[in-house]
Amino acid sequence: MRQPTLIIHAGEDLAVPNQVSDYMARRIPLAKLATIEARGHLPHLSAPAEVNRVIDSYLSAAA
Repeated sequence: MRQPTLIIHAGEDLAVPNQVSDYMARRIPLAKLATIEARGHLPHLSAPAEVNRVIDSYLSAAA
């Protein structure tokens, strides 16, 4: 991937441990990791406001 990338990880994701998102952030060039306070593997469903907040922040910083 050659585009800036936002990785959003739920802090309490039983399917994907924190080490996986950390690894992805290190391996993907131009990646930014945002760990949010959310439970489960689908944070866009369990914490949509938090997901929207980090996306808005990421896009605002890129503009």
